[in-house]
Amino acid sequence: MTAFNTAWAIVKMPIIPNTVKEVDNNKWMGRRYQGDFYDPKSKETMPIVVYDNDDYISGFIGEGYGNKARSESEAQKTYYQDMPKMMATGVETDEPFRRRGYATALYDLMAHVLANRPVPLDLMPDESQTYEAGQLWRTNAPDYIWPKDRVEVME
Repeated sequence: MTAFNTAWAIVKMPIIPNTVKEVDNNKWMGRRYQGDFYDPKSKETMPIVVYDNDDYISGFIGEGYGNKARSESEAQKTYYQDMPKMMATGVETDEPFRRRGYATALYDLMAHVLANRPVPLDLMPDESQTYEAGQLWRTNAPDYIWPKDRVEVME
């Protein structure tokens, strides 16, 4: 990777490097990871949160689920070619916040958390998705497995 490519990747990175950490673990929601997301258009920094449980993983960017979230995502455990995977379902970014890195950031953090489980899982797309979602996957994960190494986590 050239110096320009590295610099460009940092500029385009929606999750602020070294802000993600595991902050909680409870029996209902599972492990909770939180970091800071930077909106390049509004220049706002807001929380990005992912909950990791055995059979699902979910997350949001904003102040919480529902009306206060700008983007939400979840994935359900499934089997593909007899291998366990997580399939992204229920992904939605509110219209005014699309094309700003929200979905990409959620996928990045979810894929990182899944890759670092005791038994790692891949994040793959739902088969029924919008054209825009398909473009996002084709651009970032042409083999339909989301990259696992795009998040810098606090140690």
